[in-house]
Parts: sequence; structure tokens; C-alpha cells
Amino acid sequence: MPTLTPDAVRRGAAAIALARTGLGLALLGAPRTTRRLAGLDDSEVTPAARVMTGLFAVREIVLGATVLERVRAGYPSTALLRINAACDAGDFVVLLGAMGSRGRLGRLRLGMPTAAAISAVWLVMARSLDEAG
Repeated sequence: MPTLTPDAVRRGAAAIALARTGLGLALLGAPRTTRRLAGLDDSEVTPAARVMTGLFAVREIVLGATVLERVRAGYPSTALLRINAACDAGDFVVLLGAMGSRGRLGRLRLGMPTAAAISAVWLVMARSLDEAG
């Protein structure tokens, strides 16, 4: 498994956290537009899915802002990096389950490999900080 320098971890965590925060803000501020960009038609979105989208948006903002604050103060903790990895791995599982039950996810299918890859990156960053001491 690759090892990153603490500065590379700091930069990588900040970049992913910015993207995560931006996604959360987009979902919260313009949910319909964001769903359309993801390939979902409004007719496919249930009231429960709308609530889940709002909760997902808040989670993304909180996780992203927390990582950014920790990066600003120094380095994010390995526990925080692993929490982000777990959230992204959970997103992969949810998307996989939704694909199996609904069959059609539009461009949200791209979220599956993205979530898996980003989860792995968080874990590499956490391991690299552990090894750096």
C-alpha cells in the first residue's frame, strides 16, 4: 500500500473535503438541479428520498467542514479520516443496494466506483499518518 507524506495527506484531505462540502451545499441549495445532473428525473424521487437527500447533504457539509477545520489547525486525526472512509464505503453499499432493487440509477452509478475509490484514499491517508507517527 502506498505511503504518503503528512503534507500530502493534508493536501489530499483538504481537496476531498472541499469537494464533499461543495456536494453537500449543492444538494442542500439546489436539490432538484443536483438530482437532474445525477440523471434522476423528479418523477423517480419519493418524499422519503427527498428527506434522505437533505440528510446526506448535511452529512457531507459536516464531514467536509470538520476535515477542513482539522487541516487548518494542523493535520486531521486518523480517526476522522477513517470515519470519512466508512461513510464513503457506506455510500457504495447503499448505491449497490439501490441498483439491485430499482435497476436504474442514471449517472448515480458513477458514484459507486467513486465512493469506493475515495474510501480507499481516506484509508491510505490514515495509514500514512499512522506510519508517520
